[in-house]
Amino acid sequence: MPDNMRSYADKLRMTIIWSVVLLSMLLYGARESFASISIEGEDIPGVQVMDVQGASGAHIGRLGASIPPWQWVTVDLGTELPSGQYKVSFRTWGAGDTSADTLFYWLNKDGDQLPQNGLAVQRFSDKAFHDYEVVFRADTGFRTVVLKHGPEQGCAGVVIDWLKIESAPYSTPLHISAYRRVMGLPHISGIDTSVMKNELDLADTDAREGNPSYEKRIAHVEGWMEALAGLTDVDQQIRYLMDMAKIRELNLQPFSASIGQAYQRSAEIKRLLNSGNVDQASAGLKRLSGDVDRIGARIGKHVGGQIWPDRQRDPFTWLNSPVLQGFAIHGLGTNASAGDIKTAFSSEPTPFICSWVDGPEVRLVPTDTQFSVDRSWTGAVWHSGKFTMQVSTFSPAVRIAGLREFSVDDVTGVDRASDGRSVVLKCKSWSLLVHGAKIRAELVSGRARVCMYGASSAWLVPIRDARESQSWQRVLPRIPEGVVQVLSGNIVTQYFTGSNKQIAPIPPMLQFALTRSSDKSPKLNSKKRILLVGGSWGKLVRAGQFDFQLPFAYIDNSSKLSYVLPRFSGYPLAGRRGINVWADRTTPQDISLLRREGANYIRLVLIEGPGKDGFDVWFDAIKPILDSCRESRIKVNLDAHFNRNVSDDYLADFWPKLVRACSGYRDVIGAYDLLNEPSASSPAENDNWYKWVEKTSASIRSIDPDTPILLETGRGANPTGFPLMPEFKAENVIYGFHLYYPHSFTHQAMLYKQGSPESAPIKTYPAWAPIINWSDESWNESVEWWDRWTLRGQCLPIFRWWIEHGFPPMDNGEFGVIGYPQNRIPGSVERWTRDVMTLNEALQSSWALYGYHGGFGWSDAAKPVVREFWKLNK
Repeated sequence: MPDNMRSYADKLRMTIIWSVVLLSMLLYGARESFASISIEGEDIPGVQVMDVQGASGAHIGRLGASIPPWQWVTVDLGTELPSGQYKVSFRTWGAGDTSADTLFYWLNKDGDQLPQNGLAVQRFSDKAFHDYEVVFRADTGFRTVVLKHGPEQGCAGVVIDWLKIESAPYSTPLHISAYRRVMGLPHISGIDTSVMKNELDLADTDAREGNPSYEKRIAHVEGWMEALAGLTDVDQQIRYLMDMAKIRELNLQPFSASIGQAYQRSAEIKRLLNSGNVDQASAGLKRLSGDVDRIGARIGKHVGGQIWPDRQRDPFTWLNSPVLQGFAIHGLGTNASAGDIKTAFSSEPTPFICSWVDGPEVRLVPTDTQFSVDRSWTGAVWHSGKFTMQVSTFSPAVRIAGLREFSVDDVTGVDRASDGRSVVLKCKSWSLLVHGAKIRAELVSGRARVCMYGASSAWLVPIRDARESQSWQRVLPRIPEGVVQVLSGNIVTQYFTGSNKQIAPIPPMLQFALTRSSDKSPKLNSKKRILLVGGSWGKLVRAGQFDFQLPFAYIDNSSKLSYVLPRFSGYPLAGRRGINVWADRTTPQDISLLRREGANYIRLVLIEGPGKDGFDVWFDAIKPILDSCRESRIKVNLDAHFNRNVSDDYLADFWPKLVRACSGYRDVIGAYDLLNEPSASSPAENDNWYKWVEKTSASIRSIDPDTPILLETGRGANPTGFPLMPEFKAENVIYGFHLYYPHSFTHQAMLYKQGSPESAPIKTYPAWAPIINWSDESWNESVEWWDRWTLRGQCLPIFRWWIEHGFPPMDNGEFGVIGYPQNRIPGSVERWTRDVMTLNEALQSSWALYGYHGGFGWSDAAKPVVREFWKLNK
């Protein structure tokens, strides 16, 4: 039969079948009309009937439609449903071995996807039925719903067994509940959240009534949050300049007026935010930020060096989180990228709970107490009425004032310290030293009641033995309040501030270097006597799989500290700053554009290895990229970005082939990145991974003895993989990591299920953020504070490993912020990206932003600051 006749016959047959189906449906539901159904997509069977409560002629039925990858099923409801909150229930199962993301949309009468919609349905990997029930809010009327299936290798499609839409009772949108959570947390002093809390209440009413002004109110609150994040960042810089002005040796009197004016303008921006005037506050903040940079540049010229610690190539600076002091992970205000000490380090204590690793735990005030908090680059001061609490990186102690009494649980005894001004609370493991005037304590049923009669302040610090008690009694009254730092040439000088500047603390990172006998170790430019607290340098406190090294050293009778930075030379990728590009999407034109932008390094992402056409055909597709990189003088990191389930044997066979094929491109290839984000999460898996690395490296070296091998840490290249990573004896090894902390900021909205990712509640930076939940977008009781010094403190495993292993070459192969929120929080994206790049510079690390393709990193918000660092390549 001719093709045109066959086509006509098929159409006639389908017309007859559908006529019978529709006639049956009409006979079944003669008492009312049915919602009409339309289907799009190749070879998708029809739909019998649809149950839609609120649409005319709603009936329960089955939706037997299979959705192939990248295709969809569209259901016309037959009538426009009004705006409101709905619940959609449906059942799916995978037609292949696995299933990928399925998305649910709702469209208006013209077939346009409405703003703020699109529900990501949780993926599954079996052939069983899965029932889903999701609630969404349609801000305008709609008459069409769409289920779309994203691609996944080996997945034939998704079958939709049934689907139902019904009106849902009103519930407060996640935006409102999340932002209320933010408004209830401590902010910088002078900020009042009352106006924004009222705005959220009005938004809640608008949402309940279907008032379109809901979106404007939410946008207003988000603009306020973004402005506050920017002000928080600038506020820290101004406070740092104010500390610099206190150092007589720096002679900054000519700059006092400018610094004071910046402080006053910061206070005015706070007043604008308190009144809800976001536009004026944002405009003033932009001008203030530029002025602060200019003041800093002028001061740097005056003192003959770089004054901003985060912009210096100093791995030893005090610009680190209190994670260094071993504070434990608990409750509000702590920072942890996971739930236990085995996978994350901790950070700042709060008045609600102060807890040390394996040590005492103290709650000072109820969790509903209202606080503000001022954060410098080395600590924080919490304020609530007369009560203040100070935490600093200079010691593991917290200082409290204005509190008459508090209690400590699980205490076995109370001793009076030898100086008569302190008490020691004996706990199950460590003890707690409470140091201050007129301290009294009594023990009742395992709980110590501590009273501070007339005391202006007291220190709380964990101790292990009596010797430490005596040492801390001498040191604590002289702990400095802050530190400023100047880098002149290769000499770092730190000036400590405070009324009792009698000791100069030595940064823990510097101590890690001094414990090694190496020519590369920095030397202290001081003949002052070193005071040690907590034993000799290098003493360890065991905590799970990680060792916390808690040595505290101070130079006696000194208010400053100087040291020489080691000089790094001979790194194979020194000065390489670039971006990730996808091998299957990159053209020679892309390479030329990136070179004009300033990049001199690309991480070439090899998503898939050779297919059925063979290795030669696969590699021929890569050659034009390598040729373009040679012409543009761009170094290439070849990244095996394969599925994590790929076998070791496959990789062991792949790498020798690739290295041989690259023999003509040795001048272009900068590194062989053996595997992207190896998931060696247990010690056994970790050992197996590194054994495979040694074996594969040997096979590569038998072919190419010179090109560097790039080794990413286990635990998915996260910083927490470093404590379990050995140092390899092979030549030209680069140690790699990826940095996305905090994931709830960089990966925000990936799992949002109440609308489109572009409309999810935002997280700003620096700010509070929820701990990432990899199964859903959620805001719960666990929140984290993140800023530049928290970020660096969370990278302690990187810094410590790098320093203790003699500063080997490092590479940050991935960092970036997902694209969904970038146009809503451009300042936050820029600040986070800058902070990561300055951290890379401190490690002398080559780096590649993630990425040029794929919805991360390379956005209008991040491009200016990335270009600023790429200029260093010249």
